Amino acid sequence: MNIPTDNAGMGRRQFLKSAALASLALSAANLNPVQAAPGRARKVIFVWLWGGPSQWDMFDPKPDMPSAQRTPFSTIPTRIPGARFTELLPRLAARSNRFSLIQSNLFGGQHASWPMSGQDEQTARPLEPNFGSIVAKHLGSRHLPPFISIMPAGRSAFAAPFTGQPGVGAGKLGPAFNPFYVKCNILGEIEFPGELTLRKGMTQARLSDRRALLSQLEATRPGMESSSVRSHLHNFETAYRLINSPETFTAFDLSKEREQIRGSYGRSSFGQSLLLGRRLIEAGVPYVQVNWGNNADGLEEGSSMGWDNHYHHNDSMMSYQCPQFDRCLSALLDDLQDRGLFESTLVVAMGEMGRTANINSMGGRDHNAHAFTFWAGGGVQPGRIVAPTNRAGQPTNGWVRASSVGATIAELVGLDTQGRAEMNVLPGAEVVHDLL
Repeated sequence: MNIPTDNAGMGRRQFLKSAALASLALSAANLNPVQAAPGRARKVIFVWLWGGPSQWDMFDPKPDMPSAQRTPFSTIPTRIPGARFTELLPRLAARSNRFSLIQSNLFGGQHASWPMSGQDEQTARPLEPNFGSIVAKHLGSRHLPPFISIMPAGRSAFAAPFTGQPGVGAGKLGPAFNPFYVKCNILGEIEFPGELTLRKGMTQARLSDRRALLSQLEATRPGMESSSVRSHLHNFETAYRLINSPETFTAFDLSKEREQIRGSYGRSSFGQSLLLGRRLIEAGVPYVQVNWGNNADGLEEGSSMGWDNHYHHNDSMMSYQCPQFDRCLSALLDDLQDRGLFESTLVVAMGEMGRTANINSMGGRDHNAHAFTFWAGGGVQPGRIVAPTNRAGQPTNGWVRASSVGATIAELVGLDTQGRAEMNVLPGAEVVHDLL
């Protein structure tokens, strides 16, 4: 894959500034992997369903609910004893012996990214890190950034509205462990941040000269002893390595995949993003987040469409959301299995929240803190319903909070209670041992 270029000129000062910005996002790329405690998973693909999907119309239908609440969709058997899904998820139902579900998660009931840092909305702290930042710090990466977040192509500014929200970035762990954002469109074309673009006239040779100049300054100037300057130089070196390595960029090139594989994921930004996620973890990235939608609103079409179905809920679920989710996630499970990556790759899917049982006057379901999470691979015991709900949809054994999602991910990658305490993350969080 060629490194992108554009037509703007760049002087030395502008280049150094731009390189510093790029390296801020990439500063962890050359961190050596730690000698971690034994973990079941070596990589994580985390699927974030912006807006909050309905548990009642997917994995936890309740046909005994009153008619004004229960799903209008038929239910189908699964390979999990006693469990039924709706007819909207036939492929996942056929593969249900390969994953497990938590039915009684309790997340915030409003649009927020707090759950990705394992916090309750009422007590959330802005500096608590995203699960991906925790795994990135724990596992590191030799060449690629250790935490990559894949956005769909769309009208929004790059990485908006995710960047800057509490629970999205590394927080107190520092910018070295922030996610590195890329965009993926329906064709599987990848867009990088502008800071990774080599400007007109900035050849590889000139880039090497700039690097040599910085190395000389580092060797001669006493001020280079400050921690901030050392950090900047490390960041620049990291960005340089990524920009200067065509082999590294190959991991982002979906044209290298067979058409049969690309077709199995479906020609959607979500499907191609999941395929990109598989390529990245195979290339050595320990944590990849795939974002469904860059807008919460279920009325948006195409790559911007989220799961916030206050209007026309049934049509959205039936015509777009569930068919895409069912096909794409099933393809990921099959692909990981076929490539021998399933046992070492943890796949988790969750949204901001769930949806209410009641159908509102506009034919939609509103916000509900009650949600589900999907777990597969990476040491998860498959074919289980954890924290099940009763016939009325209420938890039978208490709630599983977002902190337990984070603690379980950490446990599966080898970051145990002591390791989490030393990192000062997820304090007091309980592992969901029924998944292990």
